[in-house]
Amino acid sequence: MKRKYNYFLMCFGLVLVCSIFLVESIAQANSNSSFKYYEYDNGVLSFAVVQKNSEFYKTVYSYDNNGRVLSKKTSKISKVDSPGIVDLSAASFDVYAYNVPESAEDVRFPTWTESQGQDDLENPWILGRKVSKGVWKVTIPFSKHFKENGSYLTHVYVDSVMYGEVTTKVQRNATQAEAPDTVPIAEKSYEIKITGVPLQVNRVVVPTWSDINGQDDLEWIPADKIGDGIWSATISLINHRDDLGKYYSHIYYYDKYGNSIHIEDVAVNVTRPAIASKKEVDLSASSFDVYAYGVDQNVQNVYFPTWTLKNGQDDMRWPGIQGVNMGNGTWKATIPFSKHFNEAGEYVTHVYVDGVYVGGTATTVKKGTQVTAPFSVSLGTRYYEVRVTGVPQNITQVEIPTWSDHNGQDDLDWVPAVYRGNGTWSAVIDIAKHNNDTGPYFSHVYYYNASGERINFEAVAVNVY
Repeated sequence: MKRKYNYFLMCFGLVLVCSIFLVESIAQANSNSSFKYYEYDNGVLSFAVVQKNSEFYKTVYSYDNNGRVLSKKTSKISKVDSPGIVDLSAASFDVYAYNVPESAEDVRFPTWTESQGQDDLENPWILGRKVSKGVWKVTIPFSKHFKENGSYLTHVYVDSVMYGEVTTKVQRNATQAEAPDTVPIAEKSYEIKITGVPLQVNRVVVPTWSDINGQDDLEWIPADKIGDGIWSATISLINHRDDLGKYYSHIYYYDKYGNSIHIEDVAVNVTRPAIASKKEVDLSASSFDVYAYGVDQNVQNVYFPTWTLKNGQDDMRWPGIQGVNMGNGTWKATIPFSKHFNEAGEYVTHVYVDGVYVGGTATTVKKGTQVTAPFSVSLGTRYYEVRVTGVPQNITQVEIPTWSDHNGQDDLDWVPAVYRGNGTWSAVIDIAKHNNDTGPYFSHVYYYNASGERINFEAVAVNVY
């Protein structure tokens, strides 16, 4: 009987040892079993998470432009994971909870910033989304947290039971928007370049408007990705009516979920060259100059179409007088009165830089001189005087060609005038030099300026009897 009892104890012990070994083997097998999760972005593996024993490891992949793997960086993470450090311009960040029990029905991710306590904690707490077996995820948009920098604290509750937590550091120092301070309107457009844009940014949009009439010309301009972390937007001035003055651009970053954040502003001053001319000039000056200052050095052509207000644009020739590049951004055109019927009154000049209108000016041309002579004179008197008053100071010489109506200009005599002072010149006409003809005598007045130009726009008639 005792022998049977010992045999029973021996069998029981063997069963117990086998049971313990089996339990330990199952436990060991479970602890060695690997949880695995792979996330793809546009068909390319972005990162992988695996569990070994009770530890989680994350491998992040980076690629070149041809899709070849550049690097694989593996680090140990907790079962609740976030990027760790992220730039504010990324618009949001993702928080993951790994190896969540399959029975879980409600996984929440309450999140708040360290600044000002839980003033930005959403209520109810953010509900996560199951993205794979044992994996829940949530996206935290910065717009829900006053776009604050600093530490973002996220707790994870699985069916109301605390599961884990993670801290994400949000900083604002990566991106920079570059644009010219001033743009001449003749350039027609300008570029805004944004550098240091995080990889998480999926889209950049640059809404732009001019200061004139508020946002009536608001245009949402999509930027193009031109390099690693570099985006560029082109602002076309014609889309804003070629307005002058301030142009404002706000820069919005979008993540792949459509969350956006606005953290960049740019202001550009669109200018036109300064257009200058004398406000008033005498017709006897023969011409006047128009200047365009501040023209961009890359400009090829500047034209100065000009006309008088009298009879509209009957005296305008398109595209106008071609300007002369004087250097240092200055172009000049000389407007001769002879091309405009020697008219007095207002002359209007527009300026076109490489085909783009940039401004205009107006000059009043007055007829300040006056020619006087006797209405009639007897043949026996032999002489009479033609007097010119109000002659500008830039006139260096005056001639008064005269002839009688008899036999045309066979008796033409170029009579030099003498300066009498105070803008007055006069010439004495000798009737004997005109064969003592009777009838009308005609005298034209020619002025010569300091440049040697000759101007003729005055005439007088005297009757000799």
